[in-house]
Amino acid sequence: MGVSLSQSFRSTSVEKEQPADEHLLLTINTCSLSVSAQGEQEFCLLGGQRFDLQRQVSCGRLAMDQSLKGHVSVLSCFPPSVGRDVVIAVVKPLAAGFGNPSSRILLCTDRQVKWTMEVLLYGLSLPLDRNTVKLCVDVYTDWMMALVSQRSSTPLPISRNPNLYVQRILRHLYILFLPRSDQVSPFYLSICQQVLGSVQSLARETSVMSRETWETLLHFLLRINHIMLAPPTPAGRISDLFVVVLLEVWLLACSRCFPSRSLWQTFRQMFSSWRHQPVVVEQWSRVVAALTSSNPVDLIRPAVSSSMSSSQDEVFEKEDGQLPGIFFRAMRGVSELVNAFLGGSPGRDCHLMWYGCRPKAGTLAV
Repeated sequence: MGVSLSQSFRSTSVEKEQPADEHLLLTINTCSLSVSAQGEQEFCLLGGQRFDLQRQVSCGRLAMDQSLKGHVSVLSCFPPSVGRDVVIAVVKPLAAGFGNPSSRILLCTDRQVKWTMEVLLYGLSLPLDRNTVKLCVDVYTDWMMALVSQRSSTPLPISRNPNLYVQRILRHLYILFLPRSDQVSPFYLSICQQVLGSVQSLARETSVMSRETWETLLHFLLRINHIMLAPPTPAGRISDLFVVVLLEVWLLACSRCFPSRSLWQTFRQMFSSWRHQPVVVEQWSRVVAALTSSNPVDLIRPAVSSSMSSSQDEVFEKEDGQLPGIFFRAMRGVSELVNAFLGGSPGRDCHLMWYGCRPKAGTLAV
């Protein structure tokens, strides 16, 4: 019975020192966006317009930004034709081994894998006029699943330390989503769908993902969504998939490895900066509706309570005195959502009536 994303996950938090405080409530608040002119500026060219991502939302320096800063494949030092030929020569034998248990593992040491990943990183930046980029994505999405199950095509160093290499793979795949001239082509959109689908499957199926990898994964999804959704222009055709995967993976992380406070703040600030995109509001509404779909009033209705299992019925009989408080918390969550859209401050005014005070004008109190 969730009253807001952050409140509904308090019971699943794995770290007591990182509670989801009320000031971190993930609500679409028209007053929650603060813009800062300080810090290094990040620009990209979108539709002939210079768009400043840093000034659009003040969200600090993300760890992924730090790790990507200055990370350029060594192949970029050579003429483009040389880099392209090297990528093709390397990626084709790797892709040929997929689904073939009898194929020989080509990479056996960490140095070999790291060198190959430098080549794949360069390959992700190539134009889409050939199948090279698709093959690089195929290799990386296959290697990522080492956190789910061992495959014959997975290099031994990745099998031994999958978390470390999946973090590097996600940082490399981020390059694929940076603004590019051919990003509206159906071929490019299909590659993006492949990456998002693999990330979604990874989050659903893994049971050995470390906290560092979860954080890297969430940073990755936040950054690529920001690239897609932050500009004032309408988002692309698959923007709904971007938002769906982000919200689902975030929910999974809350149940398995609760995000840090700073990450919650970044999520809230970024999400608020996307509210001009209809797809964001639509998908957010679906999540809120799913988390608040239970009606606390049903707990005291005979027709509903009689359908509960014997164990559930026993719990409610023993804890009957808590039902009014539960009902209040659910209604308080609804009031916070309404206040957010009215321009009120979430997590503050909704407490006033409970303590016998009068709420501010223009807000809803329960």
